[in-house]
Amino acid sequence: MTTEIEHSTRCYRYGSLIIDPEHGCITSPQGEIRLGPVNMRVLVQLLENQGKVVSRSAIFDSVWKNQIVSDDVLTRCISDLRKTLKSLNEATQFIETLPKRGYRWLVETEVVEADATQSCVLDADSTESLRENERNFLQSHEHLDKGSSALLTKGSDPEFSKNEPSVLNLWGKRAFIAIIGLLFISTGSLWIIDNFVLSKGIKIALIPIKTSSQELQPLAAEIEEQLASQFVAISEIKFLSRSAVLERPANPFPYLVREFGTQWIIEGRIRGADKSYRVSLDLVDARAATISYSFSRKVTPDASNISQVCADFAKEISSFLEIAE
Repeated sequence: MTTEIEHSTRCYRYGSLIIDPEHGCITSPQGEIRLGPVNMRVLVQLLENQGKVVSRSAIFDSVWKNQIVSDDVLTRCISDLRKTLKSLNEATQFIETLPKRGYRWLVETEVVEADATQSCVLDADSTESLRENERNFLQSHEHLDKGSSALLTKGSDPEFSKNEPSVLNLWGKRAFIAIIGLLFISTGSLWIIDNFVLSKGIKIALIPIKTSSQELQPLAAEIEEQLASQFVAISEIKFLSRSAVLERPANPFPYLVREFGTQWIIEGRIRGADKSYRVSLDLVDARAATISYSFSRKVTPDASNISQVCADFAKEISSFLEIAE
């Protein structure tokens, strides 16, 4: 059983090359090649305007009317047409690309009325095969919107193409919103846990105390240990470990605030000689890097003196923080 495709039997001829749009074939002495309906409609647009530039938008409006397709689909069509024509006539350039303008059919082609007995005749199976090729071509491009594939599978019902939602786009948007929502909730939860559950208290870090000479290093280490003991004993204060502080010795402030949420930093220095020393300790706002409270006392290497000085400082800082709250 055969199926004649209706409409005129007008063909296009260039030398021995014959293009028969109605039957989807191109013939030449090298043989015959069948084109899918989409590729043939693009080719006809160029043939009907031979010598003229046909814009991409004009081709889209004619070939894919009421459908939404990407530029890649047309680019692929032109590429396929070039390969097909080159296989039949390698010496001739048929299609010219004009960047940002469109395409142009270069060779002078004669329009002829084909002999009905000589034209390509398709059997029913071949006709359906070409239609299937067109559907596969469009659906194989990831950039196609759901609207175009809907027109292929449901026909050209304008109401369907107008009202049918893009399921992939819809679910894609929902998935994106859900992911953003989960990230927001998880981030918020971590912030709540960090600030209200795990971190009930004031976070304080002590950076290494500076000394005016190398011989004061043991005294500085002893004061640091005593300060840590004093502040750890205060339940309202969360005292940061020494190893965490030393992770960024060059520029500790941004690191301590960002990584641990540190609110206050204690910095100090020891000056003096001949067992006459003075220790100065400052409470610094970690975010603003401004000194909020200063403390200065004479200190000796005697352990009891060091303990007393550190206890006094811890007491004054506790008082200051309670006032600040």
